[in-house]
Formats: sequence, structure tokens, C-alpha cells
Amino acid sequence: MPKMFYNLYIVEGGKVLGDPKPINKQIAHGMRRFKAEKGKQYILLVVNWGDTEVEGEFTLSTYAEKAKADLSA
Repeated sequence: MPKMFYNLYIVEGGKVLGDPKPINKQIAHGMRRFKAEKGKQYILLVVNWGDTEVEGEFTLSTYAEKAKADLSA
């Protein structure tokens, strides 16, 4: 079994926001919540600290409580 260990980071203005969030090794699920302010750009950084021979696949989703949430490039 490959050694899978990923951390999720949110970067804004060249700085990492909060602590890294590990992805659960048993169910391969991770969630990182943060409030995105209007007009600011955020980068989701995924770092593989485990087996680099294993190909990882990720799905990103978003939601908003009071308005339509959207992902755009």
C-alpha cells in the first residue's frame, strides 16, 4: 500500500493562512474552511509529503451561505 500523506494550505498575499490541514489517510478526505473576502485572490496549495510515485486526484468544491458560490479560473 502506498504511503499517502497530503496537506492542504491556503495562501493569500504570499502568506499561508492558518495551520496546514492534513487529508485523512484512511478515507482520503480533507476539508479546509476559511472565509474568502471579496476582491482577494487565494491559492489552494496541496503538498504531497508521502509517496511521490503515486498519482493523486483531487476534487474541489465550494459553497456560500448567503449567495451563489462559484469557482472560476
